[in-house]
Amino acid sequence: MEIMARLVLASIAMIIILILGVWDIAIPTIQAYDPPSIFNRGSGGYSEVYSILRSLGYSVSSIDDLRALESYSPGSWVLVMASPDEELSQRDLLILLGWFSRGGRVIALDEVGTLSPLLGIFNASLTSMVRGTDASRCYVDGREFYVLYNMYSWIYIRPGSDVEVLCTINDIPTAVGMKIHGGELIFISDSSIVINNILGSRFGRNNLNFFLGLLGGKGVLFYEGGRHMVMLRTSYILSALMLIPLLFSYISDQILSSGVPGIFALLLTSILITVIMITVMQISGIPVRSGVSGKTSRVSINIDVTGIVVKGVERWRRLRERV
Repeated sequence: MEIMARLVLASIAMIIILILGVWDIAIPTIQAYDPPSIFNRGSGGYSEVYSILRSLGYSVSSIDDLRALESYSPGSWVLVMASPDEELSQRDLLILLGWFSRGGRVIALDEVGTLSPLLGIFNASLTSMVRGTDASRCYVDGREFYVLYNMYSWIYIRPGSDVEVLCTINDIPTAVGMKIHGGELIFISDSSIVINNILGSRFGRNNLNFFLGLLGGKGVLFYEGGRHMVMLRTSYILSALMLIPLLFSYISDQILSSGVPGIFALLLTSILITVIMITVMQISGIPVRSGVSGKTSRVSINIDVTGIVVKGVERWRRLRERV
């Protein structure tokens, strides 16, 4: 029976290897570009503000498809959308209009332009991007905050638009509020005001208090759809599997030729490799999703490479200029 079980396991392993070799499948792994996501624990992520909200007693959840808004009450939840990689579709806009008509509030944070279709509803738009750090003068419920902005865009408001200016830099709007169908849109032209890197700085308290003031004490529903993922191809996995026999053969030869000191050297090397891998994973901000309801599961296998490169460069530049 033991021999039969080993044969079955070996057969399954061979089938998996053959599948990997025949079909080069793309497997989503981690989020690309260090996005403002609650699943990103890197410097540009929202994992810290997620933890803070929970510690303060806020109800916090996430969705990766706007159709899931039907399950949430606008009277109890505020929808937060932070610079997704994919622009809002016409279907997304219709769903959000339905959310507004039910009295819902949306806080949109974006300097790149993927959420700019929301501004278009109110005859407003994003203009030039500023690659620098400035203090924005903001007002919420009569309270004044100086909020740190880092790589942001100006907001252009066309004459006659019914828009309330919430924040300005040099008298130019950087955050606006707009009423629509009984609901409200708050648009902030910088998604980095509550990223991990900012909250850990001396400006973090002001930025956090401004953000909390916009919530009105409601639960926070983060939209995590439209994120691009780093894809791992199965052909790479197959190549790695093919190297395993060679690696074991090399280790065996080293042990036989080096004796006991060689064994200790190899053991020390393996420990160092493990430590390095764990450190790299932590620094890279590989998302750990335990305790977070909802996840980004809608991914596209066929991604526009040019678009990814352009947006990746923009996010890289922003990271270089962050505090």
